[in-house]
Amino acid sequence: MRDVAAIIFDYNGVLVLDFDVHAEAYMKVFEEEGHPITMDEMKSIFWMSARDKVRFALGKETPEEKIDEVLKRKGEIFASILPNYNIIPKGLEEVLEKLSSKYKLGIASNCSLKDMRLEFGDFMYFFKVILTAEDVRRKKPDPYPLLLAAEKLGSKPEECAYVGDAPTDMEAAINAGMLSIGIPTGVNTKEELEKAGAGVVVNNLNELKSALRKKVKTDKIS
Repeated sequence: MRDVAAIIFDYNGVLVLDFDVHAEAYMKVFEEEGHPITMDEMKSIFWMSARDKVRFALGKETPEEKIDEVLKRKGEIFASILPNYNIIPKGLEEVLEKLSSKYKLGIASNCSLKDMRLEFGDFMYFFKVILTAEDVRRKKPDPYPLLLAAEKLGSKPEECAYVGDAPTDMEAAINAGMLSIGIPTGVNTKEELEKAGAGVVVNNLNELKSALRKKVKTDKIS
């Protein structure tokens, strides 16, 4: 593998630890609609796009207009409860400052841009490329979002690392020809990420820079 020139991040569960707040908002709106889901079900679908989450709960044939209505209500609930949560990882700004001094940074996520601006607006300037659900035709685990982000960053896939918290992130990174880096700060464990093929697993973002340096050094020796 070449030296890493760019790091592309998943968003939810990686740059923001927002599962609990999104889960609460989705579960409340689904309950309002008469289609309650369990927390285990919520965990199993968290990697999906917002529209697919609604289809999971309300049914595959749910009209687009109804999906829009449910997501609007979910957004209202989300905004009202967000102040109750601390979703920014400790030391995030310092980590991004260090990484951005050495690597080109990007985001490729199934999240919405509206949610990202609400949660993460103070940190978005660190990233040269940000792709959200509105920007890509095919969603992860398809590698398309990652490959598009690499192209926009001006880096070849083999020069990129993708950091994600879900097995689908690892699948997307591997299919894109990128170094797959797992981080168990979402709903999946270290063991699940390793089983999904993660090339590297870090416990938190603070370990990322040293892990990349170690990985590249080890690859060169081997």
